[in-house]
Amino acid sequence: MDSRVDPEEIELSPELTVARLREAIASGDRDGAVLLADRVDDEDAEAIFEAFTATETSALFDLVGDEEFAELIVRLDDELAADVLEQIPAHDAADVLEELDPDDATDIFGELEPEHSGVILVQMEPEEAQELRE
Repeated sequence: MDSRVDPEEIELSPELTVARLREAIASGDRDGAVLLADRVDDEDAEAIFEAFTATETSALFDLVGDEEFAELIVRLDDELAADVLEQIPAHDAADVLEELDPDDATDIFGELEPEHSGVILVQMEPEEAQELRE
């Protein structure tokens, strides 16, 4: 019988998840960052974005891309998700909103500050932007 523990079955504390993501960002380890991002729960997602600076948030987006980033922010409450989107460039925030379920995107978009929401709308595909306006 194999007694080795599968590393994917080990639960990481939110603090350790944050530390490991910081390491992945620093080393450019996209696969490691994606693996960690896929494993986070709501508590971990909140811990990540409350601990990260705007620079780290942008670096995480650059490393994992819009689809994985969308998977992370959908786990946040709408207000925190909006705050996170306001920390990355508008064209990236638009890409993330386009990846989300329309209801989630609308809820998060409604929490954006007006100066951010207008800029993000301009960056979105016309059909997607229209859905958020409605």
